[in-house]
Amino acid sequence: MPRQQKVASAEGEAAATHSSPAACLGMSDAMLQRRLDRRRCLAGRADTAAPDAGVDEVTEPVQGTLWPTDNAGKQLPPSLGDIEQGKVGDCYLFAALAALLSADPKNITDMIEPGLDGAYTVTFKGLGFFFASTQLVTPDFYLEKHGRVSIGGALWPLVIEKAWAQQQGGIGKLEEGNPALLIKAITNRSAEQIDPRSLPAQRVLAWLAIARQKHQPITAIGIPRGKATDAMKVVPEKIPELHFSHAYAVIDVSIETKRVKVFNPWGLFHPNGDGWMDIESFKTFFAEVDINI
Repeated sequence: MPRQQKVASAEGEAAATHSSPAACLGMSDAMLQRRLDRRRCLAGRADTAAPDAGVDEVTEPVQGTLWPTDNAGKQLPPSLGDIEQGKVGDCYLFAALAALLSADPKNITDMIEPGLDGAYTVTFKGLGFFFASTQLVTPDFYLEKHGRVSIGGALWPLVIEKAWAQQQGGIGKLEEGNPALLIKAITNRSAEQIDPRSLPAQRVLAWLAIARQKHQPITAIGIPRGKATDAMKVVPEKIPELHFSHAYAVIDVSIETKRVKVFNPWGLFHPNGDGWMDIESFKTFFAEVDINI
């Protein structure tokens, strides 16, 4: 999806004049640039044309380790803090990684095998006819296009992103996709899809809670604004950082408070700040929710 300043509309209206957009948004210039860097986020459909695969696919070495480490260099388990989408519009990929990790970290750790010379073998269990498909990934990543490395220095999101790019035929091929289909490719677990708008809120909440108990990855997609109903358009006005044409992971459910916690694959700017939103807003805004069972 296009990531624009709050002072500009999703349709590209002229931005209000401010001497400092960063100051207007109450964030540092670096944080503002990280938002503006993400030009498109396409969950199943492109709002603008994607670049051709193979064009300018220059790579660069990136400092880090496969799994995050603390200040003393001790290896830590993968966490949601490792996930931060870069400039490519592959929000669906990073949402899928967040959903998989939140459901069970073994979904992530089991798919990457360190090899010789710093290379990694990444396995997609849902691809291939008789056997799973694998990709050998070297520790160099697409210049100015790969996901960002978090403070823990974890490279695993970039490794999987590059493996999927190789599988698809280039980084330009990642500009549109569906998180549930990617999870199917990774785990060989099919998705159960619903339109939550057609169901009572309590039923949607129970469905999500059961999936969480079963450690099943859950993703949700916001449709393009042009296809949204009036009721859907009202929700982002009440909940900051909820975006159309964007994929999210559902990482927690509270039956008691009737809320759902969603994760923005940008790694920051989560809805309502902490990701929690009431179930009524959730079922009104999202037109597709998938659980890989």
